[in-house]
Amino acid sequence: MMVLLKIKKNDGGIIKLPSILRYPSKVQNIEGNNIPYRSCDHIENITNDLNTVGHWGYADPGAKYKNAIAGRNGSRKHPSTIRGYDFKYDGLIPDSAKVTSIIVQYSYRKLAYSAQISQTAHGSFSNPEIILSSLNLSKTGNAPPRNNFGEYEVQFNNLNLKGKDINTPNFDVKFDLPQNTSTNPCYIEMKYLRVIVVYTTGNYIPSISIEPNIVSYGEKVAVKCTMVETSGTKPSEEISANIKIITNGDCEITYDSPYYDWTTGIWRQATTNGKAELIFYVTPTSEGLFTITLDENNSGHSTKTTFVVEKPQLEVWDFYANNKEIEISTDTVTDLTYLNITLKTDAPLDLTLNLNFGGLTVKEPVPGLSNNILQISKSQWQKDDSGNIVFDTNIPLYSKSSGEHNIEMTSPLLLGVFTDKVKVNIPDSYKSYYSILNLSEFTLSNLEHGETYVFSALGRLLNASKIEKGLKNLRVCVVNGTTNSYTNQISVKDIWEELSCEFTYDASKPIYLIFYGNFIDFDYGTVEFGNLSLILKERYAGYEYPVLALSPKRYLLGDVGSTANLLLEPPELALSTKHFFEGFNWQGLENNNVLIHGIEITGDISVEESINLICGVGTLDDDELDYYLDSINITRNDTNFKFGGKFHNFGIPFPEINTILNDLRFFLQIDDAFDNVTQVQVEMKNVQITVYYSKNSGEDCDFYINGVSCKYFLISMSPETEIPRGANFDTEKYKIEGADGKYPIRVNVDDKKIKLKFRVYGDDFEESTEIMKYVSDYLYPERDTLDSPILKSISFFFAPEECFDYYIEDSIDAEAMVGGYDCEVNLIIPSGLSRNINPLRKSFAGTITTIGKVKPDIILYKLSEDESTSIQIIESESGQLMKLEGEFITNLPETTKIKIDCENRNVFYEKYSEWFKIDPNCISVDSSFFILDHHFNFENSINCKVTDVIYYEKGG
Repeated sequence: MMVLLKIKKNDGGIIKLPSILRYPSKVQNIEGNNIPYRSCDHIENITNDLNTVGHWGYADPGAKYKNAIAGRNGSRKHPSTIRGYDFKYDGLIPDSAKVTSIIVQYSYRKLAYSAQISQTAHGSFSNPEIILSSLNLSKTGNAPPRNNFGEYEVQFNNLNLKGKDINTPNFDVKFDLPQNTSTNPCYIEMKYLRVIVVYTTGNYIPSISIEPNIVSYGEKVAVKCTMVETSGTKPSEEISANIKIITNGDCEITYDSPYYDWTTGIWRQATTNGKAELIFYVTPTSEGLFTITLDENNSGHSTKTTFVVEKPQLEVWDFYANNKEIEISTDTVTDLTYLNITLKTDAPLDLTLNLNFGGLTVKEPVPGLSNNILQISKSQWQKDDSGNIVFDTNIPLYSKSSGEHNIEMTSPLLLGVFTDKVKVNIPDSYKSYYSILNLSEFTLSNLEHGETYVFSALGRLLNASKIEKGLKNLRVCVVNGTTNSYTNQISVKDIWEELSCEFTYDASKPIYLIFYGNFIDFDYGTVEFGNLSLILKERYAGYEYPVLALSPKRYLLGDVGSTANLLLEPPELALSTKHFFEGFNWQGLENNNVLIHGIEITGDISVEESINLICGVGTLDDDELDYYLDSINITRNDTNFKFGGKFHNFGIPFPEINTILNDLRFFLQIDDAFDNVTQVQVEMKNVQITVYYSKNSGEDCDFYINGVSCKYFLISMSPETEIPRGANFDTEKYKIEGADGKYPIRVNVDDKKIKLKFRVYGDDFEESTEIMKYVSDYLYPERDTLDSPILKSISFFFAPEECFDYYIEDSIDAEAMVGGYDCEVNLIIPSGLSRNINPLRKSFAGTITTIGKVKPDIILYKLSEDESTSIQIIESESGQLMKLEGEFITNLPETTKIKIDCENRNVFYEKYSEWFKIDPNCISVDSSFFILDHHFNFENSINCKVTDVIYYEKGG
C-alpha cells in the first residue's frame, strides 16, 4: 500500500488532492483456457511490482505453439479477460469522501517467438478495454508494445462518487485485450495492474455567532456554533468538535441538544448536506471577557470569538420624598414622609446604596438598611408587569426639629448624587381654614396610575394687611393616600399668581384637594382660587389654559366674513390655548415627484392692543414641545400675519418635506405678554397654509450643500466651475552649497479653492433678487460663539460619495442678467482635500487609501483591573503610543468603553450610554494622539482591546 500525503501546496501553486494507490488482493481469469481464450498464468504476480510477471502464453511455446497465444487462424487466439478486485480500500478512504478521479495503471509487453530481438513476426492486438464494472465505467487503453515493457494509465476523471463506492470488495477492474489479428503466434507478459483513487474529504470550517456581543451580566446570550463543509462533498457524517469557554467571570450554561456533552466539551453531530449547527446559551453572572473557541477535530480548523460582559445598566426611576413638607413630630403625633426609591436594571445584581437622610430619622426597620447603608441582594429584584427588573422600597422618615433637610443617595454604580429635599415646619399655632374638593369622575377616569402630574391654580389675597406664614395657609394641598403635596404659598397681595405642585398618582389611594384660606383666627381679607388644572408633568412646560380658545373655530378657516373671537383677560396670564391645524388636502401633491421650495402660513387678524402671535410647525408624530417655533408682533394697525414663505422650511430639511405632508401640523397661539391687567379682544380668520413647489425634472442635481440640493434654491451650476483635483503642497527646501538642486525637507498639504460659478433663475428678476438673500444663507457657513466658522460641505453630482469642507471669505460676485444672476464665489478648503461623506468604521487593523493623514476616533475596552498596570494603546506600524494611567484609570471597571478623539485631542469613557471626558492628567506626557497613514494595527495594545477605528478618508 502507498498513501500520498494530504494537501500540500507546491511551488507552482497547484494543490494536490489526497490519493491512495492499491493493488488488487484477488485476481482471476474470466474465461480461463476455454477455446478461443488463452488464460493468464501466474496471474497473482500482477498484484505487486516485484518484477515478476503474469503471462498469456509461455516463452517456450511447446510443440505446435501449444503454449502460445495463437495466430488468428489458431484455436486460442484471444487472451483471457482478467479481473482484479478486493483492493482493500475499506478504512483508507472515508465513506463520505468525494472521489474525483480513478486511475488504472498497468505495465505489459508482447513478445515474438524468435531468436533475434529484432524479429518482427509479432502478434497484433488492438487497444484493450479497461472496465470498472461495479461503477459501470469503461475506457480504451494502449495496445501492448513490442519487446519492452510499456507503462500506461487510463484516467476516469470528473467523477462524483463517494468513498463508500470504492470501499467494497466488489470494486473491480477488468482488463479485456482483443484477439490476435496476426497470423503470428506470440505471448504477453504483464508486470502489474493497479488503481489510484483520488479523493477529497470533508473540509469543515467552524464559525461562531453571538447575539448580542455586548451584554450585561444576567442577560442570556445565544451562541450559535456552525460547521460547514466547503469542499463540496456534502456528506452526512458525524463531525467532532471541542467547545471551550475561557473567561475571567462566572456564567451559567443552558442547552437543549443531545449532541453536546458539557462535561467533556465535545460536540458530536451528524451533518445534513454538509452542515451542522448547535445553539446553546450563556448567562454571565459577573462582568468580564468571555472567549468561546470551536475546534474541529478532524481537519484542525479552529475559530474563536469574544463577547464583553458589562455590569448591568442601572437606572434610578424614582428617588423622592412623597411629602415635601411635614410638621415636627412629637411623642404623640408622628408626621411622616416616605422616601420612595425605585431602581431598574438589565439583570439582578448585588448593590450598595449610601443614604444620607440629612437629619431625618427612620421610623421603623427597613430590610437591608443599617447605619444609612442599604444593601440590596440579587434576590430582591423583581419583574414588573412590563417585564422590567426593578427594586422598589419606601423608607418612612420623620423629624423632631424644623428646617430644610437634604436627602442624598450615592452608589459606586451610579453616576452623580441623587437628592431630594424635605421641609419640616413648626406646627401652626392657629387653626386652618380650608375647603375640600373631590375630583370629578371625568377627571379621575383620565388619570393614569404611576404618572406624574402637575396641579396648578391661580390664587390671590385681597384686602389683607399682612400675609401669615404657615404650612396650611394660603395654598392648595393634593392629598393622595398618605402623600400630601403642597403648592407654593401666596406670596404677594392683590395680584394673581400661579400655585403649583407635582405628585405621582396612586390609583389605589383616594385623592382630593384641600384649599387653605387665611388662618381662622384672623380676618385677613379674601382668598380667591381659580383656573384649576391637572396636567401631565411632561406637558406642563408652556401649558396654556384650555378655556382661552378662539371661537367659533370654524371661522378660522376660509374667508367667510365672520371671525373667530377671543377675549384675553386676567387672571389667565394672557396666554391662549394652542390652536392646531392638520389634515390638509394636498390634491395629490404628496404623491408627485416635486421639489418643495417653501412653506407659508398666513391669516387675517385684528387686535385692540399689541400681542405676540406664536406659530409652531411639526408633524403628528412629534411632541409639540419639539415643534419649530416662530413669533411675530401684531399691533392694532395690522390686518394680517405671515410666517415662512418661499425658501422657508420651518426647520424641516427640504428633501423631507414631501414625505411628511400627510402628517404636517401647525399651531397658532396668542400671547398678551405686555401686562396682566388690560383685557384684549382678538379676531382671526382665513388661516391658510401655502406650499411653493416646482416639478422635479429628474436630472442630477449639480451640487449639494450639507446634503441639500441646490435645486431647492433654483440654482444651476455653470460648467465653468473650477474644481481642482489632487493637492497643493507647501514645501520647505534647502540647498547645499556646491551641489545641484534644492531638496525638500518638509511637505504639508496646503488649502485650495473651488471657484463655484452658478446661476440663480427665478420667475422674474424681482424673484431672483429675493432668492439671492436665501442663497447666501444656503452657501455661507455659520459661526460659533467664538465667531469661528462652522464649516459646511459641498458635494457634486459626479462624485456623490465625497465632499469638501469649506468656508467663504469674500462676498458673492453677482452679475445681473435677464431673469436672474450669474454668480461666482470662492470656497476655501482648509484641509486642501476632499473626504468621504460617511465615516469609515474598521476593526483594530486596516489600510487607509488617502492622500492626507487621518486623525481617527478609536473605540476600545479596558481588559484588566491590575493596579500595577496602565492602559497602553499601541499602533504597531508607526510605533505611536498612548498611555492612560492613574487612580481614575485603575478604578475604571473592566470592559469600560473608552473613546479617543484624535482630531480634538480628547479621551472619553462611557457610562450609562453617555460619554464623559477623562481628565487630561490621566494621559501620559509621552502619549500621542494618533495620526494614521496607509496601514495601522492596534492588536498589540496592552490591557485593552481596540474594537473600532473610525475616520474619514481624504483624497484630492
